Amino acid sequence: MAVMYRNRRDANCDLNAFITKLIPLIRECWDDMGLKGIRVLNGLAGGVVKSEPGFQAMIFLQFETREELRQAVLAHGERLLLASTHHIDQTPVIQVSELVAQSWPGQMVAIRPNERRAS
Repeated sequence: MAVMYRNRRDANCDLNAFITKLIPLIRECWDDMGLKGIRVLNGLAGGVVKSEPGFQAMIFLQFETREELRQAVLAHGERLLLASTHHIDQTPVIQVSELVAQSWPGQMVAIRPNERRAS
């Protein structure tokens, strides 16, 4: 699942507090519910030279299955979304996606349909 916060000039985004306070809360709520990993990205630039990033911050939460993600969101999603408002003052764009391939230098791995993970 991707939780993305648009880049707005008037937005208040305290990524340090987000990382030190909200990420531990996410882990506390979802580690036992199938959460496999969290990635937090800070937007630096857009796709054109000297352009602003489209998103100020992006958080990627990886679960083993869509059902685990669904159960986790049902159990704690509202609480975590409310907690995030203490660190970022905007409503995120949320997208549930499916991992279909990943690549590292010299290696490309396609994930077969029965091996796909929700993220």
